[in-house]
Amino acid sequence: GFNKCLNLPCVLIYSITGLIGSWGSCTGGTLLTNTTTVIGARNTTTPDNPFTGTIDEVKVYNYARTPAQIAWDYNRGKPALHYKLDECTGTTVKDSAGSGVTGTLNLQGAPQTAAGTCDTSADTAWYNGSTGKFNSSLNFDGDDYINTGSFSPLATAAQNTTKFSWGGWFYPTTSAASKTLLFKTTEFKLTTDASSKPICNVYTGGAFTTNTAAASSTALTLNSWNHLLCVYDGARIYAYLNGRQIDSWAQTGNVAAASSAFYVGSSSTPDQYFTGQIDDVRIYNYNLTATQAKLIMNEGSAVRFAPLTGSP
Repeated sequence: GFNKCLNLPCVLIYSITGLIGSWGSCTGGTLLTNTTTVIGARNTTTPDNPFTGTIDEVKVYNYARTPAQIAWDYNRGKPALHYKLDECTGTTVKDSAGSGVTGTLNLQGAPQTAAGTCDTSADTAWYNGSTGKFNSSLNFDGDDYINTGSFSPLATAAQNTTKFSWGGWFYPTTSAASKTLLFKTTEFKLTTDASSKPICNVYTGGAFTTNTAAASSTALTLNSWNHLLCVYDGARIYAYLNGRQIDSWAQTGNVAAASSAFYVGSSSTPDQYFTGQIDDVRIYNYNLTATQAKLIMNEGSAVRFAPLTGSP
């Protein structure tokens, strides 16, 4: 649909799911100037291969756009998956990002054996989580978890990627040591070590990386809301706690986007259950910046003027 005379050794193609293709060697190259630009057909003496349909918002930049900028152009950078956990009833949690991927709340032993509601059903997952970080949340009693069916939020399944982010709000009510908070099978995970310090790892080279928290890293605070965010940019993994970078690890390697299940509050076994409330879980198919990490913590604003917890 768009043609401009190029003398480029490398072209990268992005869609709404991220990088979907490329060709050539990404070094050097020039754009031929003083040539005709054609929109909706191939540029020849007589334009051919015409496009049939609607074209809108055509833009040309004189620099290479990053994956984050491309995501922002498409949808203002919204996540690939977003569980607000504001349903307040039932065992199905809905995605607010538009993917249509729902999660299922799995309740096992006592004391929470029913989902309940936020208003009336005492000692249930929704009632105990009725005051979330933003509006409501879900409470996990040490053997509960959310899981999804298979889906691929980072890119088209089997496509390699090196840029993505994942995280959420966590309110531990018992020890947060050696827990799995978020787990995407063969893609990424967010766990804690024996000192309740968060660790971000990715699946590359046929196994999960085995990063360990630095001595200077910060542990989760008990009986308090903690915002955790992991970011992978292909060179390092960054861990953010409450909008501040607390750790990073040198890490390279492709992650093959996988159509697999996502778990909240446990690993895929499931085990290493989290105990407490979880809210506002997100997955991004690009690497967030330090500034964006702070904005997400503040619900998309430089400053949040609503109450610190619960509904406005």
